[in-house]
Amino acid sequence: MDLRNQYGPQGFEVLGISADDIDRNNAKRFGEEKDEIAEFTTKMHIPYPVLIDGSTLSDAYGGLDELPMSFYVDRNGVVVAAQMGLTSKSEIEGNIKKAMGM
Repeated sequence: MDLRNQYGPQGFEVLGISADDIDRNNAKRFGEEKDEIAEFTTKMHIPYPVLIDGSTLSDAYGGLDELPMSFYVDRNGVVVAAQMGLTSKSEIEGNIKKAMGM
């Protein structure tokens, strides 16, 4: 979150992606699942937007082979880096700079 705060004024944003198996064919269940994700983000004090995946988002970036998975996307929508698993703050910052063209 420190890096989000540091680079946010320059256009950097963090987006979470819920990788839960979502039932989009059942409107009632889909609404319940969205509510569950919203409750989780509130409970965990997640201060950034969380998108609902159902594999539609992650597939566009090559899928989620491991969690956590991070994609660094430039202003043109091109993935310039991807990281599987946990990593160091310096590596994250390097990928942020790469995505921002710094």
